[in-house]
Amino acid sequence: SPHRHIATSPHRHRHMLDLNAFRVDAGGDPDVARESQRRRGASVDAVTAVVDLDSRWREQLQRIRAVRSEAGAEAASAATAARAPGSSSETRAAAARAKRELADRLNPLEQEERALRGELHRATCRVGALVHEQAPVRPELLALQGGA
Repeated sequence: SPHRHIATSPHRHRHMLDLNAFRVDAGGDPDVARESQRRRGASVDAVTAVVDLDSRWREQLQRIRAVRSEAGAEAASAATAARAPGSSSETRAAAARAKRELADRLNPLEQEERALRGELHRATCRVGALVHEQAPVRPELLALQGGA
């Protein structure tokens, strides 16, 4: 038969596509992945899920960085005051409190980031390797898609 079948690896779910292929701002084009999914008869919604989850994950990373930056400056200031000659136990307690408050603010953000990263990884694994644009498509897939 002139049509080749795409073999799936038993390790398919361990490997995922480079996320930059889905990121327009990194030179990627999610429509290429959508077309590849369409050519293999798979859901293009999997690509949309990756794009959406990647956006949410990156936004969460930005929130974490912002909290770390803001809280880090506050903690550094409190730590400097606590180390100053003649600092009181109250000042040292305030520095310790600032450190705990940072952890309290970061923990839920980091938990959400880990959950999003896991969802993103699973979603990316549902998108198959890119099918070359000139690769033949099996006639039964075209018929299913209303193309032939």
